[in-house]
Amino acid sequence: MKNILFEIGYRTVLEESKEALDNLAEILIEKENIYFSIQGHVCCTQNSRDAVDVETKKQNLSLVRAKYIYDYLAKKGVAKKRMKYVRMLRKFPLGGDPKFDRRVEIVITYISDKKK
Repeated sequence: MKNILFEIGYRTVLEESKEALDNLAEILIEKENIYFSIQGHVCCTQNSRDAVDVETKKQNLSLVRAKYIYDYLAKKGVAKKRMKYVRMLRKFPLGGDPKFDRRVEIVITYISDKKK
């Protein structure tokens, strides 16, 4: 998914990302047979460590970003049992502009036979 981007040091998405999240929620509500993982990524840290959340001062930014998306989708109506969230730290940088490493990725983990 493009455009699920975060402010430096914060768990919340940029305002421009909310439209993409709303569209994702609509699709996931319709396609209730899709199970997925929300993977939180950070940039600009040393030795694959996590970054610090400015608000809490804890070194868990990739995790709380993934949890933010999990909570956002749940509030929109996506069943929690279909989602999980995980921290990926800085293990998979994309290169180029660091803003693209302040991201989450939605990875489909399972598609059931039940189709809507």
